[in-house]
Amino acid sequence: MDLQAVVAGFRGAAPLPFLKMRFANTRTGGRSTNPGRGLTEPRRLVEEFGRLEGGPGSFAEFENRQGRVWRVEWHGAWYIAELDAHGSAPRETGLDELVEFAMERLRD
Repeated sequence: MDLQAVVAGFRGAAPLPFLKMRFANTRTGGRSTNPGRGLTEPRRLVEEFGRLEGGPGSFAEFENRQGRVWRVEWHGAWYIAELDAHGSAPRETGLDELVEFAMERLRD
């Protein structure tokens, strides 16, 4: 999957989707500087997903316009779970599937 093409689908005349995120990366030392999730572009979210690889305990959370929040963590693979969803256990996913899932949730 061409990740740049997926993100590019949000560019152009159409407005960007509502997206808030926060992250912390144990490998790069990068992290959000605000206390909660901040507004950003889908491109930034996709970049952070890729940077999680190899950083045990690293995470990225993202929120869509409906206030639904998902948390992605790296534990030897990408794991995703919806926060505040009853019985939502983290599930393993690949990077392409993760990006596709996130972009669909931003369109919800």
